[in-house]
Amino acid sequence: MGADAAQLRAPGLPPPPRPGGRKKKALTPKSPVTAESRGMTQPHSRAALNGLGQARGTTFQGSSIHWPASLTHPDNRARRPLQQLVRRAKRERRSTLNLILLDSSGSTLQQQNLQQALGVVQGLIDASYQQRQRVALIQFGNQQVQLLLPPGRAPKRIHSLLQRLQAGGGTPLREALQQGVELLEREARRHPREIQQLFLVSDCRSQDSLAGLPSGVSATLIDTEMGPVRLNRGPLLAQQLGARHLPLEQLTYWSDR
Repeated sequence: MGADAAQLRAPGLPPPPRPGGRKKKALTPKSPVTAESRGMTQPHSRAALNGLGQARGTTFQGSSIHWPASLTHPDNRARRPLQQLVRRAKRERRSTLNLILLDSSGSTLQQQNLQQALGVVQGLIDASYQQRQRVALIQFGNQQVQLLLPPGRAPKRIHSLLQRLQAGGGTPLREALQQGVELLEREARRHPREIQQLFLVSDCRSQDSLAGLPSGVSATLIDTEMGPVRLNRGPLLAQQLGARHLPLEQLTYWSDR
């Protein structure tokens, strides 16, 4: 092999063409195959769907139109552009306010009723926090009614506040419910679309009558009365309040927390 041939075959250089050989055609990049190049459209694309409604000079967002219902509407059969567009119903998120009335009277100190009741309140607030609901907490005992937690977003931690509660004295049950109803009425004026729920956590050892109290909200009476000797006034008070009656034994998950 001569020096000239060796130079032609140096690294990085292509081999010389053979005399009389076929020349390879240069490769040209092919244009991408698209639906438009085939004469097709993409019927489910956002632009195509918006184009269906341009007969009225309006461009709609895909999330606001119910396209299956629009395409099958009687006014749109075999007609393009569409003559009738069906909008999706907007889902409105409504907030919820859970008002908790906690009995901390002297009778709750028997049979560890207060600790059981605090477990129920802890469970209610934890559930409200997980569901991003609002809560309010009212304590009543020793002939006093006190707002411990004003209406607002449920706190992540409430254990330390509950453990500082002092129990004793009489049970101002009716007064506590009256103040609770007034609180709900104020919040209803501020948040007219809000869902309201009332939870009364009490051993129901009170001589107060709840008849005639206007509530107008979904109410649940959680009866914490325990022990061998019971007055069993819970069902009667629940009936007067128009509330559902739940004995503590049916809430073992919350009470054991």
